[in-house]
Amino acid sequence: MPAKKYRIKLQIEERRHLESIVRKQKVAASKHSKANALLLCDENAPEGALKDELVAERTGMSVNTLARIRQRCCEVGPVQALERKTRLTPPVPSKIDGNLEARLIAEACSPAPQGHSRWTLRLLAERLVELELVESLSYETVRVALKKTGSSLGSSNAGASRKRQTQPS
Repeated sequence: MPAKKYRIKLQIEERRHLESIVRKQKVAASKHSKANALLLCDENAPEGALKDELVAERTGMSVNTLARIRQRCCEVGPVQALERKTRLTPPVPSKIDGNLEARLIAEACSPAPQGHSRWTLRLLAERLVELELVESLSYETVRVALKKTGSSLGSSNAGASRKRQTQPS
């Protein structure tokens, strides 16, 4: 078997931190198992590092997962290796940019189309496609955009008037 490319040699403070995570009752299971794996892979431990197969067996991980955790530990440090990597870009970029969002809000604030009492998310999506502002648009994308801006298709004072009615005078 080839020699390990990424070796774990924890400092005393790092080891204490990982041990405290393993002892905690309320910690995410993935964080717990990663911390436990790093402790078992530590070459500075009094008993030394265990073989990958044994660590994988004790933690319930595959040997490849263990190798990735060791690699991440060497790259970013043991504490950061326990956390998930943050995504730099969303999986699919949003179709609605600032200009289209402004137009969407303007349409939502305009009178409802003929034959409808109010705008629906589907009607708004269809309207933006009709205006050829976007090739296709899901009503869910419209919902997310309106929710992000805090816009409401209903009356904004409806909740306030209800509060005033329920409070004793």
